[in-house]
Amino acid sequence: MTNQLSRSLKNLFESSNNIHMTAYVESDTNLDRLKKEIQMAINQASDHLCHALSLQEEERFLQPVRDLLDDESLLKKLKGTIGIFRTPDSFRVMSIPIEVEAICVVATTFHVKPLFKWIQADREFILVGLDDHGANLYRGNLNSMKKIGEYKFKSRYSLDWLEPKHSTRPKQKLKGQRLKVAMASAADWVYQMCEGSDARMYIAGKRNLTNCFAEEADVSNLDQFIIGYSFSKENIALVSAEVRAHLQAEVRMEFERNLIEFQYAEVTHSAKRNLLEIAADAINGRVRKLLISDGVNLFGKLCRQTGRVSLHPRHLDHEDDDLLDDLAQEVMAHGGQVLVASHKDMPLGRSIIAIVDDSTNEKPTALALIKPRFTNQQNEERKFG
Repeated sequence: MTNQLSRSLKNLFESSNNIHMTAYVESDTNLDRLKKEIQMAINQASDHLCHALSLQEEERFLQPVRDLLDDESLLKKLKGTIGIFRTPDSFRVMSIPIEVEAICVVATTFHVKPLFKWIQADREFILVGLDDHGANLYRGNLNSMKKIGEYKFKSRYSLDWLEPKHSTRPKQKLKGQRLKVAMASAADWVYQMCEGSDARMYIAGKRNLTNCFAEEADVSNLDQFIIGYSFSKENIALVSAEVRAHLQAEVRMEFERNLIEFQYAEVTHSAKRNLLEIAADAINGRVRKLLISDGVNLFGKLCRQTGRVSLHPRHLDHEDDDLLDDLAQEVMAHGGQVLVASHKDMPLGRSIIAIVDDSTNEKPTALALIKPRFTNQQNEERKFG
């Protein structure tokens, strides 16, 4: 799924051929503890950088990260997991609103497996809230939401009169015509405001308003799932919570459908499990879907020209990276689909599984990354698989 978040992280996914430092640290309201965690990441990075850089070059490389220790105003703003990304030419710090294992990796690319999970878990949406006075437009995701616009109905289309004082048929017909005109103008405004966005769109409000808006709106990503039967600025928190619950259920169902495909591939012996074979297929763009474990790091080196792999017992030097991370980047770069699961949810406890497409003409481009949750019945299916 391509969205605003994935576009904002694109540079991190594509950065290569240089020294990259990646650190994930859990934020803490106790700044002293947080600074100790960041300092530990600096020390770990230094252990690997000292073999690749001179002392002066290492000092210059790590200086922006050390400066972070003195920026208490920024540290107080960072929530969730803190992601630190450094190359000789760039430095980036961000809040990541999912749980990530604390780790520091120095390699030839960024360690981005947690970012894969974040993209899939953080579905974007557009919410159109309709009332008698106009349309209120919000953009949000699974962690935040903000108002991006408000459209007021013109006075001659005002809907205040829609609560009928008289129920004569001619007046009802006139009201229906005015309602269609008002909703058509609101739908045009929403279309202009959201043009180019692929975020799912939801509508909330009284049933007569939402039904008429849905009929008039020419928006391909409009979800016919109506959120509530009323809308006001006072109940926006409840409305957005319902949207998020709907999206989270959709994400879980999508992941479970993909997991069933991998389980079937295991049973029919059509899945590839050998790391060396998967690496060769990934480099050549033959992996259609890749499932990797979130709880396992297999350090080593991947030759991106030949697909050859060397496994190491631990993170040895500044060129080592988690091979699962490297292969996920290769599959994504070739248009394949990458899924990340907790290790307990991997079929047969494996670390990596690939479904290879013998036809390389068309490959899916959507990302589907999430830490799934399963029902007892689905757990039994996994055991069978």
